[in-house]
Amino acid sequence: GSMVKLTQSTGYPADETVSIRVQSSTPEAWTLRLRIPAWLENPARIAVNGQLSEVAASPGNFAAIHRRWKSGDVIEARLPQPFHVEPIDDLHRDTVAVLRGPRVLVAINPPGDFEKQPIAMDRGFHPLAQRSDAWLRTERGQQIVFLPLHQVQNERYTTYFTRG
Repeated sequence: GSMVKLTQSTGYPADETVSIRVQSSTPEAWTLRLRIPAWLENPARIAVNGQLSEVAASPGNFAAIHRRWKSGDVIEARLPQPFHVEPIDDLHRDTVAVLRGPRVLVAINPPGDFEKQPIAMDRGFHPLAQRSDAWLRTERGQQIVFLPLHQVQNERYTTYFTRG
């Protein structure tokens, strides 16, 4: 067999695209298997050298791409990350956390009773121009910034909200 090196480049999870470049000493046929995260609500989109692949890329499975690989081949996987809500538990279905893809988002310095007001938390988010992983929404005339929980430093934040 030939020597193969795969180089991954991505801004994931802030970015939805993962790119893998193939380096191979000689062209050879083999199967590349990409894990497709179970949290995806829709299949991943996979392209090889810019051409959309017909390979099955359903959430929670592996996408198997069999072909003759050569140096310079590039695989791009797009993992769409829609906003969605998850209940805190089965007894409190209306107390929810907001997620974008796999990451929990929190409201930074929210108004005092923000988490108690019924809000449709799975829509109405807009990217914050200065940061690729920060989101803005306007609620009752106030602009509220949302960040991934792991990025909170010394800010006051709210994790759970009342489903609207």
